Amino acid sequence: MIDICNISYGYDDRTVLKDVSLTVESGEIVGILGPNGSGKSTLLRCVNNILPPETGSISIDGTDLDCLEQKDIARTIGHVQQETDSSFEATVYETVLLGRKPYISWRPSEKDFTVVSSIIEKLGLEPLAMRAVSELSGGQKQKVAMARALAQQPDVLLLDEPTSNLDLKYQVEVLDTVRKQVTGGMAALLVVHDLNLAARYSDKILLLKDGESYALGGPDVLNQHNLESVYEVDISIFEQDEKKVILPKSTSPGI
Repeated sequence: MIDICNISYGYDDRTVLKDVSLTVESGEIVGILGPNGSGKSTLLRCVNNILPPETGSISIDGTDLDCLEQKDIARTIGHVQQETDSSFEATVYETVLLGRKPYISWRPSEKDFTVVSSIIEKLGLEPLAMRAVSELSGGQKQKVAMARALAQQPDVLLLDEPTSNLDLKYQVEVLDTVRKQVTGGMAALLVVHDLNLAARYSDKILLLKDGESYALGGPDVLNQHNLESVYEVDISIFEQDEKKVILPKSTSPGI
């Protein structure tokens, strides 16, 4: 479990997060939604201790993040960012093996190789294992980034727009992978712009507006009133196959 209590953070004279609180249980995906600049990515960076909060506290399974060494944080939290750095010529296998760095003292052990091979198999990356990451498609790179994070064997998975710029197939594959890992006992924070993906995959929703928590709760949070207030656009919501479908209304006549 991860407990975020009244955290705030700012850049220079601009406050980006204001007294945000959130609890994420094991086996739960929490979707973090809001317009650009509302503090979504900053929240994930605070949870990962990249940006220590100016006020408030973050604890994992009852232990304050400030009390953990960086290696312990890396063993506990996996972070999948929006874009994967593939400028260096590492293979898929080598990249996933980097996820074992928090456990390696001098050289990889037999366990490290076993963990990496197992994750590559689970994510269907065996045919790509010896390919350079720089040669892969965007969707394949995101799966590699996911595999690297999972190689850390974390309790918490942070996902910062992992489906951005991916086609529909890879969006579903990436988020189905997240769901399987969470079902196995992880907790996940998912920053995503697509409201329909958030509605489909999130157990709980945090809506941010101007750095503050506007609404927090189950999928019912994604209602017309909340979405129109946060995104400042007219919204249509309807049900199809027992799933919520959210669409913005056109602002241009005749469209």
